[in-house]
Amino acid sequence: MFGALLISLLSGLLAGLVLGRRRSGLTYMVAGLAGSALGGYLLHRLNLEVASGVLESFIASILGALILLGVLGLVRRAR
Repeated sequence: MFGALLISLLSGLLAGLVLGRRRSGLTYMVAGLAGSALGGYLLHRLNLEVASGVLESFIASILGALILLGVLGLVRRAR
């Protein structure tokens, strides 16, 4: 459980750094958790295998967090 939260926080943080956005730690963790589900779903639907085990989960989490934080940035900018 702790490992999943740590991976979520790190993947959300990395996604935020890539996008150049500054958010709270909780935002990064939520983006990482939700991004993990989204990224895993997308990789499965596209039938892609990028790695195995924890590394694949980490990559899927970063991918999903990038998408979620990007959409969040677009929504906030539109206001």
